Amino acid sequence: MSPRDITRVLIVEDNPSDVKVLTHALQSVEGWPLETAIARDGTEAIDFLLHPEREKPDFVILDTNLPKRDGMEVLQVLQIANRLYGLPVIVFSSAPEDVVERKMKKANLRAAAYLPKPAALDNFVHIGQTLRRVYEASST
Repeated sequence: MSPRDITRVLIVEDNPSDVKVLTHALQSVEGWPLETAIARDGTEAIDFLLHPEREKPDFVILDTNLPKRDGMEVLQVLQIANRLYGLPVIVFSSAPEDVVERKMKKANLRAAAYLPKPAALDNFVHIGQTLRRVYEASST
């Protein structure tokens, strides 16, 4: 398997439980080799993404409610940084979709998709497949 056969994902999430469950859900998708990196706040995410010697991820899973710099600020940086042009971002948040969409529209921001965080742990099982479908659709 070559390095290009591996999908690189940056998970931007401050809740350790959500990180653990989300990582497990992604890694449990059969036939989808992944390499995951974690940023636990907005500043860490921006530093990771803008680091000149680091290869950019194939897509980003972004929470909106983050310490230091929120998800909207991260999304703004993603959209103005030339080296990150076209990087698919999936907003994954517990905030209601209409609230997130209103904030994004007001700031003239966009994402490949919005996925609500499941309220029940059992519903996280299917999120890995959903994230793969959204990623594949947004990267074609």
